[in-house]
Amino acid sequence: SKYNTILDNINSMIERKLSFEELKQYINGTALYYFLFFYFRTKIILFYGNNKKEKEKQQYGICNRLNNILLDHKYIKDLANTIKKCYRLSVLESPSNGFLLSDRFISTASIDYKGIFLEKPFYLNRTIGLKNIIILIPISSKHYLLFSDNQNYTKSNYMKIYDKDLLLYNSIIYRNSLEFTIGENLEIVKEVENKVKKYHFIDMAGGSVQKPEIWVDEEIDKIYYHIDSANLEELSSQA
Repeated sequence: SKYNTILDNINSMIERKLSFEELKQYINGTALYYFLFFYFRTKIILFYGNNKKEKEKQQYGICNRLNNILLDHKYIKDLANTIKKCYRLSVLESPSNGFLLSDRFISTASIDYKGIFLEKPFYLNRTIGLKNIIILIPISSKHYLLFSDNQNYTKSNYMKIYDKDLLLYNSIIYRNSLEFTIGENLEIVKEVENKVKKYHFIDMAGGSVQKPEIWVDEEIDKIYYHIDSANLEELSSQA
């Protein structure tokens, strides 16, 4: 398939150590469009197949919007152009082949707090196109593409990821999943599961149990949970 060919080409370019500009040109060309197309198609399949009995109205609205996006090639091209123009690319490498894969394919997370002002569930704090987010695109269990407008996360063209950083990125990937996350190393999968268990999860539109708002910084996540759980009417009446 076209998608597998693109992955093979990117893997080959990385392994052959071609110039970063050559790799970037290929990714920003055809590859990025296909990655986004596959991402939206995967979201439609997951939403249609998940929790059909409950929240059908909301689910139907989400799927309708996703269908319109998938059929609108201009929208996907424009989104790809936004990523190219507004985000910087880095290639992440796990020497231990430790990266996980989310069933949603592309994973996103926010660097700062902004979720309370967005129209959920259509827009989240990590929606592609917003400022201060990271976008993770899988190439293999060894390599991920990272896009971000925040230079703290794209300090160099190639970055090797170990231990604490690997656990951080894998936790983001795991929490982006609707139902399934896979990985080559079972110990790494279990480590990520144990880490994620400490979070407070809430019900999503598709019927899965996971947090819609995902941050890179776990401290912001803890603050958000307390704000989101607070009874704002009670607080305002006491003011």
